[in-house]
Amino acid sequence: MWRRVFLICVMVAIGFCCLRIGALEARKAELKRDKVEISHVKYGLFNVDEWKRIIAEVITKKIRELKITKENRPEMKRKIEDLLYSVVDQLDQDIQQRGSRSIAGFFQSLISDLVGVTHRMRERVPHFADQVLEFLNDPRNREELRGYLIKQFNDMADKTVGQVDYSKYDDIMAKYGAASKEMFLTNVDFQTERINRNELVFIYLLVVAMAMLLTLLLAGGDCSAPDLGIMVACAAMLLLAGLAMPMIDIEATISSFSFKLVGEPVEFKNQVLFFQSKSILQVVWLLLKNGGFGLVLVSFLVFAFSVLFPISKLIATIISIMQNRRPTHWLHRFLVFKSGKWSMADVMVVAIFMSYIGFNGVINSQLTQITAASSNVQVFTTNDSELKAGFYLFASYCLIGLLLSMMVERRMMKQALIEE
Repeated sequence: MWRRVFLICVMVAIGFCCLRIGALEARKAELKRDKVEISHVKYGLFNVDEWKRIIAEVITKKIRELKITKENRPEMKRKIEDLLYSVVDQLDQDIQQRGSRSIAGFFQSLISDLVGVTHRMRERVPHFADQVLEFLNDPRNREELRGYLIKQFNDMADKTVGQVDYSKYDDIMAKYGAASKEMFLTNVDFQTERINRNELVFIYLLVVAMAMLLTLLLAGGDCSAPDLGIMVACAAMLLLAGLAMPMIDIEATISSFSFKLVGEPVEFKNQVLFFQSKSILQVVWLLLKNGGFGLVLVSFLVFAFSVLFPISKLIATIISIMQNRRPTHWLHRFLVFKSGKWSMADVMVVAIFMSYIGFNGVINSQLTQITAASSNVQVFTTNDSELKAGFYLFASYCLIGLLLSMMVERRMMKQALIEE
């Protein structure tokens, strides 16, 4: 009797741990989705508004640092004079070309030569250069120039690049009461760390409960029908939890993208390029929603082998335990005794794990190419893909399912020998 009571306690512990892990994973997934949205590259590296802010800061800094001193005045005056001389030369060239094209242009060219407009302008170039230097040396003029340059750049950017929709961004920031991106990320990281600590407690409890269950069943001799029923209940809870929770997160992030813009350092951090987190049921629904015969067929196969097949196996096992005899129908026998060896659920776990390894390889390779293709740009990329709780719970179900088939078959064989 004590053994059955102990098994019931273990079953309750497994169920409670699955519920708590599921609730914590749901909250953590919400935090992750919000963090990915706020950190997405469309709001940073690929955002025209962010670039306008950066360039405005650079222009402001450069213009405010612009000072005419005794040391740099000759060099700056020479550059301004060269620019003015080139403008005068271009003006003289335009006047001469007009004179060769029309009668009116001829008279304009003749008058210009007689009056010596361009010659007189050349003589005044050093004076003009001094005036430009005095203009630039006035802080008020520099501030007006800064405003003009920023306005011109903003107008150009608005005409060439589409605007970013900030509605979702603003909603997330308002939900967390964050005044800035840094404040939001600090809040989310704190909450996620706290959830991870709480979740780790229930994961340890679940591991201990499963270890006790397996030890009690394997070392306890023959299992009675109620004991096997408890084992079926444990397997069902692990299966449902594994199907409902995300199995894998695929994430590619540029952790640091830095370069120098006219001598000023510019850096973007934690720019998310790609993120997906799906459970088996979500994958099935996604395939069905996208339509197409091939995708519908794949979704049916995934649903059949990862949902219908395991559930049918558990139902068939319960029927056999209740009847307390070997099943007579071939399908019933296959589900109870043979499905553990041929179950596609086990293959599903291996496929997900291999997909994780494959995604890691592809993402790492692509991110490495970004880094290698950059010469004057420093790019540090990270691959934050990880297997989630759903994978480990589903794998635990597969383990319990194999053991359950073995225990039921052994009990049925002994029952058949007794009846003979």
